[in-house]
Amino acid sequence: MRNTTKLMIAGIGTLAVSVMALAPVWAQNIPLPPGVVFFEGHRYLLPEAAIAKNAAAVSALITAGNQLGMVRGNTYGNQTHLALGNSTHRWRYVATGMMNGEQVKVTMDMDYRLPAVRTQIEHANKTTEITVANGHYAWDESKPGVYSGPAKTASWERLLPIYMLPPAVIQLGDPAAETIKLATNSAGLRELTIPAPQFKSELKATLDKEGLVTHTEMMVAGKLYSADYSQYEGDMMEYHVYFPHRIIQKVDGRVVADLTASEHWSGRYMVYPVPKEVASK
Repeated sequence: MRNTTKLMIAGIGTLAVSVMALAPVWAQNIPLPPGVVFFEGHRYLLPEAAIAKNAAAVSALITAGNQLGMVRGNTYGNQTHLALGNSTHRWRYVATGMMNGEQVKVTMDMDYRLPAVRTQIEHANKTTEITVANGHYAWDESKPGVYSGPAKTASWERLLPIYMLPPAVIQLGDPAAETIKLATNSAGLRELTIPAPQFKSELKATLDKEGLVTHTEMMVAGKLYSADYSQYEGDMMEYHVYFPHRIIQKVDGRVVADLTASEHWSGRYMVYPVPKEVASK
C-alpha cells in the first residue's frame, strides 16, 4: 500500500474518532422536540423532572430497556430521539413445561397498550383451554377469536402474568419515570420498584450486573406473585428484542409454572375483539 493511501486512511480514522467524540455535543445543541430531554449522551422521550429528580433510577430503567431491545428510535418523526417501549408493546411466547403440576404447552399473546392477553394452554389429555382479557373484559374461546363462554376468572387475574414479565418493567416504568425507585439488594444488584396502579400495588424488579431482569414480584390481593428469569434469547423476527426462555412463576413461594420457551415474537399483530355477549353486560 502506498504511503499516501496510508495517510488518507489514518486521516479518515482520526476524523471519524473526532466526529464520534463531538456527536453528543452536537446532539445536545440541536433543539429538542417537546417532551424530549438530553440524558447520558442521548435524546429521550422522558419528563424533565424524571432526569432532574430521579436520574439514577431512570438510568437503571434505560439499561434494562436496552438489554431487552426496548429502547428504540421514535417510530414517527424521522427518528429524532429514543423512546422506551413504544415499538415493542406486542409480544408472543411459546413454551412447554409444568404448570400446576401438569405438562402443558403455553402460547401467550399480549398487547400492553390495551392491555390485553390471550393465553392458550394445551393439556396432556389433548384438550385446549383459551382464556382472554381485554381491559376489564374477560371471556373464554374455543379457538382464537371464537367466543365459547363467560370467563371463570377476573380480567386482572388473566392480565397479571404479563405484568410479571420483563417487558412490563419498561411498559410500567416509562410512564412512571419520575416516581420509580432504585435500591441495591444484599447481593449488590440493582432493584427497581415501579408503580402498578392497575393492581393497586408495585412491581419490584431485580437486574443482574448487565441490567437484565432476573426476578420480579408483586403483592396483589394478599398474595405474593413472583417470577425468575434466565436464558435470554433473540426474537424470531431478528429485531434484536430479547426475552427470557426460562420462566419460573410462583405464588406465595410455591412454584406454579416451570416453563422453557421455544420462541418469542415482538410486534406480532394480534387482535382481541370483545365479544358482543361480553360487551353488552
